[in-house]
Amino acid sequence: SLAALLGRGGDEDPRAARLQQTELAQPLMFAVDYALARTLMDWGLRPAAMLGYSLGEYVAACLAGVLSLGDALALVAKRAELIAALPGGSMAAVPLSVTDLAVRFDLAGLDIAAVNGPELVVVAGESAAIERLAADLRAADVPCRPLRTSHAFHSRLLAPAAAELTAWIAANVTLNAPELPYLSNVTGSPVTADLATDPGYWARHMCETVRFADAATELLADEHLAVVEIGPGPSLGALLRGLSPATRWPLITATLPAADDPRPADEVLTDALARLWLLGADLDWSAYHGRGTATPVYRGTAPGRVPLPTYPFQRQRYWIEAKPATGTHRIETPADGPLEEFDRIPLLPEEQWINLPTWRQTSAAPAAPQAASWLVFARPGLAEDVLDGIRRTGDPVTVVRPGAGYRPGPDATVRPGDVDDLLKLLRDLKRGGTRLDRVVHLWNLDDGDSLSLGLHTLVALARAAGELGLGGWTLDLAATGTQRVLHDGELRPDAATLVGPNLVIPMEYPGVQTRLIDVDAAAGAAAVVAELHRPAPGRTVALRGSRRWLPGYEVLAPQPIEQAKDVLREEGVYLITGGLGGIGLAMAERLARDSHAKLVLFGRRGLPPRERWAGIADGTDEVPGTIRDRVARVQEIEALGGEVVVVEGDVAEEADVRRAVAVAVERFGALHGILHTAGVPGTGLMQFKQPGDADQVLAPKLPGSRALSAATDGLDLDFVALFSSITSVTGGGPGQVDYCAGNAWLDAYAASHGGRTVSISWGEWTWNAWDEGLSGYEEDIQTYFREHRAKFGIDFEQGWRTLLRALASGEPHVVVSTQDLDAVTAVAARFSVDAVTSAAHGGSTADRHPRPELVTPFQEPEGDAERAVAEAWCEALRLDRVGASDNFFELGGTSLLGISLLATLRTSFPDAELPPHIIHEAPTVAALAKIAAGDRGTPEPAPDSAAQGQLRRSGIKAAAARRRRA
Repeated sequence: SLAALLGRGGDEDPRAARLQQTELAQPLMFAVDYALARTLMDWGLRPAAMLGYSLGEYVAACLAGVLSLGDALALVAKRAELIAALPGGSMAAVPLSVTDLAVRFDLAGLDIAAVNGPELVVVAGESAAIERLAADLRAADVPCRPLRTSHAFHSRLLAPAAAELTAWIAANVTLNAPELPYLSNVTGSPVTADLATDPGYWARHMCETVRFADAATELLADEHLAVVEIGPGPSLGALLRGLSPATRWPLITATLPAADDPRPADEVLTDALARLWLLGADLDWSAYHGRGTATPVYRGTAPGRVPLPTYPFQRQRYWIEAKPATGTHRIETPADGPLEEFDRIPLLPEEQWINLPTWRQTSAAPAAPQAASWLVFARPGLAEDVLDGIRRTGDPVTVVRPGAGYRPGPDATVRPGDVDDLLKLLRDLKRGGTRLDRVVHLWNLDDGDSLSLGLHTLVALARAAGELGLGGWTLDLAATGTQRVLHDGELRPDAATLVGPNLVIPMEYPGVQTRLIDVDAAAGAAAVVAELHRPAPGRTVALRGSRRWLPGYEVLAPQPIEQAKDVLREEGVYLITGGLGGIGLAMAERLARDSHAKLVLFGRRGLPPRERWAGIADGTDEVPGTIRDRVARVQEIEALGGEVVVVEGDVAEEADVRRAVAVAVERFGALHGILHTAGVPGTGLMQFKQPGDADQVLAPKLPGSRALSAATDGLDLDFVALFSSITSVTGGGPGQVDYCAGNAWLDAYAASHGGRTVSISWGEWTWNAWDEGLSGYEEDIQTYFREHRAKFGIDFEQGWRTLLRALASGEPHVVVSTQDLDAVTAVAARFSVDAVTSAAHGGSTADRHPRPELVTPFQEPEGDAERAVAEAWCEALRLDRVGASDNFFELGGTSLLGISLLATLRTSFPDAELPPHIIHEAPTVAALAKIAAGDRGTPEPAPDSAAQGQLRRSGIKAAAARRRRA
């Protein structure tokens, strides 16, 4: 029987392995999905729209009338036959965005087979290439799940069958316009009549990417639409939950059990109908009950009907009267968070957007030493003098020096940037009864590998402390050359990356306070020691001789835009890195419009040869939509009077940059200016970052700027504009430590480089290609950020005028803010994990909403530990109840919210080790309560779910391994 072949009828049939063969599996899948869909339609469920996943689109097309049932079956069988004749391949699911995956890993020979979410893709290709990628992913601690499949579906490996399938359809199948709306896997949009009736479309569907996330987002745009999954299990429903807020999840219903679900299929299907009826579906119950065969669920005959009520009501009214109407105006209170405060800072006139960094001298507060335990990171040099001053307090001091490995003791060593060594150090201190009170980092007081000694070590320190649940400590970073105050002294751009940890660590670890102390040689060690004993006046202080300085900003006097345009040459030659990105293309358009510029657009993604552009423009040469759009934009630039050459290469590779510069000089005879817009977004909390993650973000900024400088040495450039970000002065929020550090490097580099180099720390643009970076936030917070960007962001015309004014200013560093910058930085200092999660989940107990419908049945928490954990979850997630077996992420939790939740649990379980990654290892109430109550064993992994797969890649495996080794 079919049930036995599927392994559902007791002992598995030995022939079941044949169902893995494409020529059998695909027709079978079509038959099951079609039969179930027709049954539901016969019971009165009429779809308003349909979306099929891969082969499921054939079912949708058949139901919509595009294909007759006979033609659909023949087409599915022919498609399967053609695929089966091709060489095999492999597929793997990876929890990364398309951009992140392409930037960080070698995808040679591979294709993106499906985009299932902002950070969940399926890759397909030859088995050797998939194995190579899997090894690279494992080395970077990125989870990768191989899929059980015979071929590399939706990839170039199926292309040899495309022409034959197209010809066969044209000769044997009648294609009709759709009578019911459904969405295309190829375009992510509704299928049109032209698309559905094109035989070539079905070949494209076989070979191209399944854009499920785009199509699902379109489907979910109707917030009142209930979604019914047709087919075995809730896998597509889990993907949809990852693309929608938790309030939408009760509208997503599965109709058949998963393979590991013990419930009978009849029970699951009936439960689905019950849910749909509660949601308002007009079901035909007579059709449902009219079957002739009885089962444990179906009686086989229509049940009797009893009219209700069975007795007359008394008609006595019991109604809770509404309270008197209250005013709807908003009352501002001290409890307002930084998000509300941020929106209340007024939008400034465009002429007041450019700010200059300034410093004001301030008197020092009296030193007030307090007893504390000190952890001092010291190296030979000035740091030794500071260390001596700290020791004179008589407080216990543990010294940490850079070394080849971990060596315990009061004069310990660790490898710079190594989280394992720092975890051992902090664990030994904790076991020895030494509190983590004051941490002083002095490794950057003298020259050295500033990135390894500074940025990477501080991120590793924060991660180690986070894994052990250590909070309430103070971090002082003393360094030289991070700030320019009096236009003297040497700037060290690599040391300036300390700005990232200084600003962002308190955002991600709200119990930690930080301060950056920039000191010159004239101030000496005594000034640093005295500053360590004073209350921090802010996040940054500069010591120059006997004077003490605090940072600030002043608005640059506006310059008439026509005068600012003099920085451009008529028919000047300009190189734009990131030239095919949104900002790069926008600036190129305006250079062409205003000065008929000759442009070299340089970036990692090139364009097809120019001879193909006409075919791409008229659609006869099919390419992905992004390529088509970029070709059109370049053609528009040329129509405005510009000349364009596109050069493909990596700005972080000096050889590639030299080639781009050579093209400019050889083609146009000169190079007059550079706009360095290339960049990689920073995403992911520090707790889950690996050193390689930061390197990817820093590459365009550090090696990229150095490569530009080396390649243009000897050229007399009018300007080099480095596109930095306002994050270098605000921190940018949780998840931005590497991006903040990289932009602070650009600012210091421009100030130290001299000449005509300017770093422009841009505020938000209304355009944003990095919107996927918001996926780790709650839906409400994502909406807030988008609305704030629309209200306060910089559009391209405003950005162009501001760029010209910045270039004309002659200043090495300016900050562009559409709101008062001092107010913005003050509010940004409070933009922490706690602030974000409280904004998304704040409210009283009365604001809690019902537990969403999950595949997991509700199980009452048992014991004090489970009840305490469950109550904490209810509070964090604003739910009225959670079950012992409920999964945190399926309830709507995120990594960000998990950190805040664990901070709450540490107060209830002070002796428990609850590192941030534990919420991934033990994502249920029962599993987490077991660990909180003292079970140190490794928790059993919860079953994978697509909702968890959509979380940002977070280094969970590496963190778990460290926890077991320590």
